[in-house]
Amino acid sequence: MSYIEGFKNEEIAEKMRLFVQTVKNQKKQRIVYFKNEIVFRAFYGFCVAVSSDIRLGEPIELN
Repeated sequence: MSYIEGFKNEEIAEKMRLFVQTVKNQKKQRIVYFKNEIVFRAFYGFCVAVSSDIRLGEPIELN
């Protein structure tokens, strides 16, 4: 709600009947989750790319 619709933490808390601190905590947790998810997917993609090159017998260029 805050990023997409532009609501402030206080407005979200009021609409959802939560404490403002709860809204802040949830936002922080989601940001950490998405950052970790991005890192995991990038690492997984890298591993898949490297393993497919190894299986094909092609040399890996590190430049």
